[in-house]
Amino acid sequence: MADKTANPRPQFGNRMLTDPSKVFEHNAWDNVEWGEEQEEEAQAKIAENAAVMVDEQLKEKYENEANQFWDEFYTQHQNRFFKDRHWLFTEFPELDTPTESEAVASSEMLNNECYQKVTQVEEAYPGVQANKRILEVGCGVGNTVFPILEANK
Repeated sequence: MADKTANPRPQFGNRMLTDPSKVFEHNAWDNVEWGEEQEEEAQAKIAENAAVMVDEQLKEKYENEANQFWDEFYTQHQNRFFKDRHWLFTEFPELDTPTESEAVASSEMLNNECYQKVTQVEEAYPGVQANKRILEVGCGVGNTVFPILEANK
């Protein structure tokens, strides 16, 4: 297995916005510092948006007919809206497949007598012998977790 230190891709947060005229072409905002004026503008926009409430009947309609609205959305956008999040491996390299040394350490842990006794007591579930577990909490369609699962078969 190849060593990950040879990966030439830059860490996600290392792409700096150096040209202020390209602010809408740049999607990495990790190192952008907001000034007091920007903070005030953001708070004003939040207050403005919070002042307008959805009509109670519309709110009920959207809640009760959510499945129909989602069906219409997916009919219109198909697979062009939600994309797999392959950038996760750049931002969080520990989610990618393990290096050879990580795999050896994991194998040693699985062979540990104490670990074996604990896993024998626990109920079996899919992935009980896996060396990595990920909890995804979200409300999307799984586009964050699918590339991780694929890479870590």
